[in-house]
Amino acid sequence: MKKHFQRGAQAVEDHLADHSFMVEDRFSATDINVGYAVHLGQFAGFLEDRFVNLQDYLGRLREREHCTFAQQ
Repeated sequence: MKKHFQRGAQAVEDHLADHSFMVEDRFSATDINVGYAVHLGQFAGFLEDRFVNLQDYLGRLREREHCTFAQQ
């Protein structure tokens, strides 16, 4: 399962190298879904240190007023 998560995470990692959010560089419902999946991957221990853009992305999402992702 970790291998499958990391394959998808790498695609999102690459996208976030040039973007702050998933769609048109603005927060959208897509970020809620992707962010939740990334958060669960982090909780499961699948999000390694090499995913710097994903770590930053989670930080941006957690700063949003109504974010319910627990801090790690």
